[in-house]
Amino acid sequence: MAVTPAKISENPVPVCPLCEKQKLRFSKVTGSYSCPGFFDDESKSFKRCKGPGDDTQLAGS
Repeated sequence: MAVTPAKISENPVPVCPLCEKQKLRFSKVTGSYSCPGFFDDESKSFKRCKGPGDDTQLAGS
């Protein structure tokens, strides 16, 4: 079965509610989302993010 652009756009990847910089990644192992962190242009360094919190409700879940 081919995946069409319409199918992909039905379930967009949520943006981290804590840093609002990066899309969340889903882990099949833990069944949860995590933020990979982001590059901060101001400090010219990679910043870790601890989001989303355990009590965060993502849209559609």
